[in-house]
Amino acid sequence: MRILKKVFNETLRKHSVVSCIVRKSSTHFCVPNSNIIIEKDTIVLIPVDAIHNDPEIFSEPERFEPERFSTEELQRLNPCAFLPFGDGKRVCIGVGLAKLICKIGLVMLLGRFKFK
Repeated sequence: MRILKKVFNETLRKHSVVSCIVRKSSTHFCVPNSNIIIEKDTIVLIPVDAIHNDPEIFSEPERFEPERFSTEELQRLNPCAFLPFGDGKRVCIGVGLAKLICKIGLVMLLGRFKFK
């Protein structure tokens, strides 16, 4: 199951469910280590596809490399670098069901067919 989880996560990294997350700031916010201020009620776009394909975050992002999601690699990865279902209070409510359905489908495919 560990390999399946890595393959699943790498697939979601390469083929995101959403390309962009939209949020609205609820307060004034000063971006750490900068003089940028996000005013209250500003619409903020989080480019998930761009983050998932950023070579500074994921080396050789065009390659399919499930080992990016090994325990060791996940420990050094910024928690906001992998957002296939969003994050925080507004994370996709179907994330658990989506993962379960995909895993069941993959297990059924692997059990019935041989892949080369």
